Order: sequence, then structure tokens, then C-alpha cells
Amino acid sequence: MTADNSNILFAGNARAIPGLSVTLDPQVQHLGCFAGGMVAIGAKTFNESKDLDIARKLVDGCIWAYNLMPTGIMPELFHVVPCPAPNRSSGEHCAWNEDAWGMALMSRNSFDEQPRDKELPFEERLRNKAQRLRLPKGVTAMGDKSYKLRPEAIESIFVLYRITGDERLRDEAWKIFEAIVAETRTDIAFTSIDDVTWKHSPKSDKMESFWMAETLKYFYLLYSEPDVVSLDDFVFNTEAHPFRRPK
Repeated sequence: MTADNSNILFAGNARAIPGLSVTLDPQVQHLGCFAGGMVAIGAKTFNESKDLDIARKLVDGCIWAYNLMPTGIMPELFHVVPCPAPNRSSGEHCAWNEDAWGMALMSRNSFDEQPRDKELPFEERLRNKAQRLRLPKGVTAMGDKSYKLRPEAIESIFVLYRITGDERLRDEAWKIFEAIVAETRTDIAFTSIDDVTWKHSPKSDKMESFWMAETLKYFYLLYSEPDVVSLDDFVFNTEAHPFRRPK
């Protein structure tokens, strides 16, 4: 459920009690953004157009999360509002519901209740809390506001672009690249940042190895010719190492 009615998907968590129930936890992890590329490869391999549509919506979800933040960078961990069950089971998108977002936000952040807010109307309490916690519409909580230079979103954009040739994907990825450079570049390297909801966030003085091994590799390949490490000839493992496919 999104305030701009973007038709997107996220890979969340499901807690299952065998034979009894399955409970959805709409928690989004940046790590989970690999799912769009994974589903896209499966859709291409087995010629499943419906699965390719799912892959596109998963990728669009991660792009949406990047665009939503003031820095233009997706946080490590946050919660969203799922569409009602009938929409999910039918695959249909749902309209924005401000009350549903507000109730979920208040419930997930009950610890952050200011005494002076308790006498205010619900709409004003919600507005105050969302501003205080820097939660944009559609996000109900942030478990980790950092960005660790992760590759998963760009990996999936790269894979989907190679499969579809949709130039919009490269346009969106370039905006992401410029945002990452603006917020993480230092005089000697690139660094993780602590809070994507603040422009010019404090830097963590830490550059993970996957920044160059994966994130920058996928950015490079996204703007290379399709025959540079062609997906017809190579498969990438989880650390972005290309292995030649058997013929």
C-alpha cells in the first residue's frame, strides 16, 4: 500500500505454524531486494510471463524505497503496510488507506508516545509521530536506518534490464548511483552511512568488500553492452562472481 498508489511488491517474512496458520510480517530488508532478479531469471528460463510481472513489481518496490527517502537511498530494514488479504490473494493492487497506515505506524511505535500528544486528535498525533521518527507515508517503522553499500537492489535492476531492455531501469539506477555517491563518498573511499532519512548523514567509517566486488560491478555491467558477461553465457553466484554456463 503506497501513498502514490505505486503498484509494487516486497519480499517480507511469513511465520508458519504447520497445519494451523501463516502470519505475514511486512518487514522489508535491503538484502531481500535480490528476489526481483531471482524471479526474473526464473521467469526467463521457464518463459513465464506472469512471473516476469512479479519480478518487475519486486524490483519496482526497491526502486520506490530508494526514491522515498530524503537521501534517495533505501534503508537497511523497515516495515510497510500490506494490501488487505483479498487483494493479495487475487494479485490486485489496493488503494492508499491513510487510516490503515496510521494505525500500523502508531502500533509499531507505541514506545514513542509523548505525554502532550495523548490529548490531541488522532490525525495530529500521527503527523507528530511520523515527523518525529522521520517516517514517510507508506513506512510504518524503521528497524535500521543505515545503508551499508549493499548490492541487492542494483543486482536485480541489472538482471531485469538485461532481460527486458527497459531503459527506465537504467534511468532509475543512475539516480540511485548519484544519490549513493553524494552521501557515501569520502576523500579516500566510500563508506556506510548511519541514517538515510537525513541528508549528509553521519558516516560509519566502514566500507564493506561487497561495495567493489558486487555493487560497483553490477552498476558497471548495467551500463555496458549486453555481451559483456552475457547472461546467456554466464551465471552469477551470490557474491557476483560470473561462472560460465555449460553448453
